[in-house]
Amino acid sequence: MKKYLFLIICLAFSYTQSTWAQQTISIDASKVKEPKISYPFNMGNPGPAGKQIKINNLYMTMGGKPMLPVMGEMHFSRVPRKKWQDILLKMKAAGIQVISTYVFWIHHEEIEGQFNWSGNENFRAFLKLCKKDGLYVFARIGPWSHGEVRNGGFPDWLLKKKYIRPRSNDPVFQQYVREYFKQISMQMKGLLYKDGGPVIGIQLENEYSGGKGGEKYIEWLKKTAIQDGMNAPYYAVTGWGNASIPKDQVIPLWGGYPGAPWNPNLKKITNSSSFVFEDSRSSGNIYQGARRKGYHPDTKIYPYFTVELGLGNEITYHRRPVFSPIDGLTIALSKLGSGANMIGYYMFAGGSNPVGELSTMEENRSQTGYWNSYPIISYDFQTAIKETGELAPSYYQIKKLHYFINEFGSQLAPMMPVIGPQKNPHKNLL
Repeated sequence: MKKYLFLIICLAFSYTQSTWAQQTISIDASKVKEPKISYPFNMGNPGPAGKQIKINNLYMTMGGKPMLPVMGEMHFSRVPRKKWQDILLKMKAAGIQVISTYVFWIHHEEIEGQFNWSGNENFRAFLKLCKKDGLYVFARIGPWSHGEVRNGGFPDWLLKKKYIRPRSNDPVFQQYVREYFKQISMQMKGLLYKDGGPVIGIQLENEYSGGKGGEKYIEWLKKTAIQDGMNAPYYAVTGWGNASIPKDQVIPLWGGYPGAPWNPNLKKITNSSSFVFEDSRSSGNIYQGARRKGYHPDTKIYPYFTVELGLGNEITYHRRPVFSPIDGLTIALSKLGSGANMIGYYMFAGGSNPVGELSTMEENRSQTGYWNSYPIISYDFQTAIKETGELAPSYYQIKKLHYFINEFGSQLAPMMPVIGPQKNPHKNLL
């Protein structure tokens, strides 16, 4: 199989303008230079000899062999424990190799000092089940997560503390995070990859827009996680929205959705670069935010990994989009063709918000001041595995791509994309 991936992008839909349908686009990919492979990143324990997971500037390796993981999100605390096995096996049957999941602080410590790791909130039992089923885990530990959860996952009691500055290196906030991280670490004990467990990666924070000024905070979170025992092969942050990316310390992750139900206006959305092949990673319709002046980290020194490719979207009270079964397939294929070496979905399996002792757990405008309101219970997300556990039409579409990646991922990962003209004649049709 050739070493380079030559992409010729010739879109031709039945409704395309006749002039475009007759146009031929050619790309000369004969002089693509072979990239230098390096391992410049300061990550955690890579695991046992012969099975070490490492990340170079282009892709992930396991035992020295290139790999292209397929990852899907499932929130254990949004799914009844009795259904975990069924959902996990359906994800595995669809070609998912890694389960990504948030650990929502408010789901586990709604009342200060009273931690709940039982029933549907039993993270340790979930990790053991993933190990039993031969699935890896990417844990998104926050402390702020969002995920359309109340306060982004922060407990109400935390935000009521006087003089506290959340999501910062404020010593008071740090103390509470330390206690929370210790709790998570206890759940992971013996289940990290270095110990033969399924946890191969950890995401710190989520959609953190601190720019250069937030790098010390991300570094502190990583250091604290490791000190508390959460020593994994790699650490990551989301890369969009003026993200704080301390160089060589974390891997920025990317995404793209078929819709934008979080958009506060009611205007019709007629285009999205999530559906096209492109050189930029920080595109799509996820909020990018303006970077602070002078802060322009070079994200091209990192491998192109995704964590939030949408097969669907959660609905809001004011926006209720309906998606095609091939929307998610189109997005995943476009990112793969654009050079993505980890395909990660948000969500792959829907769920239901738990009801707390003090409040409901959904993000909303009336109580938490968020700019959108979401359903109180349903978190179906219109994704591949519905809230009920039923398989959506998109499930059968996307699994075909996953089987291809599972089979040829080690050959695909070292390939370099060659992107054609960036002008998109279908910008009003997407």
